[in-house]
Amino acid sequence: MTEFTDSISPQYGSPRLPSLPGRLAIVEKIMSDSICDQQVRKYRPRAQFTFFCGDEPEIVAGHEGQLELVGRCLEWFVFDYKIPDLCQTPAQHWFSKNSHRLSSEARHDAADCLDFVISIFEITEVHPISGFVAIDLLRNGKTYFVDEHVINDQIEPGQMLLGRLFPHHDNYSLSGMATIMDNQACKRVRQMIKAGRMKADTLIDDLDGLELENLCGRSLMRLDKLSLKELTARLSYYLESSGTDLDMIDLIDLAKKSDDPIEAAVQFCRMAQIDCRHEIELMIAYIMNFWFKVQN
Repeated sequence: MTEFTDSISPQYGSPRLPSLPGRLAIVEKIMSDSICDQQVRKYRPRAQFTFFCGDEPEIVAGHEGQLELVGRCLEWFVFDYKIPDLCQTPAQHWFSKNSHRLSSEARHDAADCLDFVISIFEITEVHPISGFVAIDLLRNGKTYFVDEHVINDQIEPGQMLLGRLFPHHDNYSLSGMATIMDNQACKRVRQMIKAGRMKADTLIDDLDGLELENLCGRSLMRLDKLSLKELTARLSYYLESSGTDLDMIDLIDLAKKSDDPIEAAVQFCRMAQIDCRHEIELMIAYIMNFWFKVQN
């Protein structure tokens, strides 16, 4: 993943498209309703901390872009983030609780939405009125017709789409957030896949909304540059918002007593019952840097 990000994003990345209007009504319903569940709601702060690496959305995306990035975070949380208490995503949990209340048509549409495809696609045809054709670069060239009427005048064959497609009425529909990269990026990706520098199977296993952010150039702040005061403030915020019983005293004691930063980080993740791999990776980075500063 890092190799792809370093090689592609700085040179070839194009600006993300804005949040798209007119998305599927059932997707909007799933996203708005699922986050209100009591068992889901308490995980939103820790998921947002993970998505933004502990920063505020405005710092990451600027004043103008923060709402779009919050939308990306919400989409990842609803469709990709497994709630530890439930072993389901918010969308899956919503469906399991509410499917019997839906009409047969709405239930079918909702089930389709849970069978989304997230990948790197190459746009091969654009039909101004009806939509476009995209090839899945990670799944042996599988082809999707995307029913789209909003962005057709902004895309062209040869560009690369990073995003999530929802099955709908024998075609597919884009999620509310989409990223288009230019022809040169698509060519470079194909070269890397052919050269074995991008393992499709590995990418598919790990791919979710946050990995797409990584592919688009999202990067962790250099945590080793943060002062102990800054690290403490961020970790305090995480502990307060994550609903764990841990506090900074527990963390400081752990850092002082441990002889190994990796072991300290692993213990912290275990104590905090962190299951999301992105969250584990981020907290290991934070705790290791915190450990070094406390030890020194």
